[in-house]
Amino acid sequence: MRGPVILLCVLVVLFLIGQIRVGCKAAYDHEGVRVWLRIAAFYIPVFPIKKKPAGDRSVKRKKTKKKKEEKTKEPVPLKEKLGGALGYIQALLPVLLDAVKHFSKKLRIDQLHLTLIAGSPDPADTALVYGRACATLGALWYPLTDAFDVKDGYAKVDLDFETQQMTLCAAAALSLKIGQILWFAIYFGVRALTSFLREHRRQKNEKKLRKAV
Repeated sequence: MRGPVILLCVLVVLFLIGQIRVGCKAAYDHEGVRVWLRIAAFYIPVFPIKKKPAGDRSVKRKKTKKKKEEKTKEPVPLKEKLGGALGYIQALLPVLLDAVKHFSKKLRIDQLHLTLIAGSPDPADTALVYGRACATLGALWYPLTDAFDVKDGYAKVDLDFETQQMTLCAAAALSLKIGQILWFAIYFGVRALTSFLREHRRQKNEKKLRKAV
């Protein structure tokens, strides 16, 4: 009985891990752009990155020397650069587009807050500015809510009679379950590998035919 119990426990643990959501959060306001990486309920700041002290000058000299050597090399013709890459791209493109289509359906926007600050020192122009701001915000809001599942979102216009330009403040958080990511990786990975191998065999057969001729 221990075997089935252990297997059941492993499956339960894997299921629970698969339900953990991972993603990212970004915000833009008067403080600039900030980005966090999300793992479950934890947010790890990844941008802006703290500046590191300047590295060893010798390393930089090696890099500049390497760049100069690369510049002196003769340029490879575009046809030789591409080789059979174009065939691989054509074979993998349908899989990639299908993956993006399914990915957008499963991707959830946990938070989408849009605030457009607009106004005018002249009260007579405030109504015109407000109407223009609402139209601008609507052009951003409705395509996003139609394309994605938005859990917590709002879009509003704040009036500021001391400003003469529109300012957008935004905050967005996206997430996917680990189980969904693994399913995407396995399903579309197998499809991509199959398409790649099929194209590889086709190009290999073409080369054999050319040599035979």
